[in-house]
Amino acid sequence: MPTNYLAVAGVSVVLLGISVYKVREALQQLILRRHGVTTIAVVLTVQRVEQKNSPMFHLTVTYLDAEKNRHQIRLTAPNSEDRFYDYKTGDEVLVCYHPQHPDQCELAEVLDIPWWSGPLVPAIFLGATGSYFLLKALPCI
Repeated sequence: MPTNYLAVAGVSVVLLGISVYKVREALQQLILRRHGVTTIAVVLTVQRVEQKNSPMFHLTVTYLDAEKNRHQIRLTAPNSEDRFYDYKTGDEVLVCYHPQHPDQCELAEVLDIPWWSGPLVPAIFLGATGSYFLLKALPCI
């Protein structure tokens, strides 16, 4: 049965790209855990996104940094393990932002999840899978 090695290589490159994105996300969360400043933000809008197992929430929040500058940012909060709840407009939530780059911000609850529930595990899995299939496909192209 013939195999389309070019398609396999293309999908492998996409997997590697997603892996790099997830590693970047994990590094940003690590930086926020170490150097971030925690503050209270007010939820402006909530968009509930239904998924297969549990919903996710896209929140638009506003917060003041240490210099009293107002920032508005869109964050994503998964609803898993009863750590997250149905957010409502006007709710106050804790966010953590980078003091030198206040646009880099995340919900404090997201930063508190264990490392195996964060973006690092999918990054490793996707990177390994993409690399394996790419190495198998390249000699056949």
